[in-house]
Amino acid sequence: MSEEELKNKVLEIICNVYKAVYVGYLKIVKVGDVYRMYLGVPTETMPTNFDLQCNSDEEFLNFIEEEFKRRNYLRRVTYNVIRTNDPRQES
Repeated sequence: MSEEELKNKVLEIICNVYKAVYVGYLKIVKVGDVYRMYLGVPTETMPTNFDLQCNSDEEFLNFIEEEFKRRNYLRRVTYNVIRTNDPRQES
């Protein structure tokens, strides 16, 4: 299976596990029997890495699916920061 096909399979897994469509950074590198996946969570510049040495694409995909089921990688907390000209009041 090519790296692009693996990427599409991972996107399907995300859709099935989280009931969401992931549109962020996702890169899969396969060198021999070593699979490395970069998931742009929390950010693309600091991605979450998954490394696995295994015998087949199916074994890698099963590992990724179990990892997504065990942890909530797509949970996102955002903060809205507003800058004002008012000086800060100390209590």
